[in-house]
Amino acid sequence: MRKQLNKNTNTSSQKYNEKYCKIKNNLNDEYKSYVYKLISLLVSICVIMIIALLILIIKKM
Repeated sequence: MRKQLNKNTNTSSQKYNEKYCKIKNNLNDEYKSYVYKLISLLVSICVIMIIALLILIIKKM
């Protein structure tokens, strides 16, 4: 009886751990995607600002 109870507990614990790992991995992937989007947005803003500054400098000459 006790072995059966331990076996059931181990199986539910394993299922819980698998679900937890899947959720954790999905959140990590979503976080990485968010960070990559943020970095690409910052880089594109910097490029646009550099181009605008170059245009202003050329017009002043």
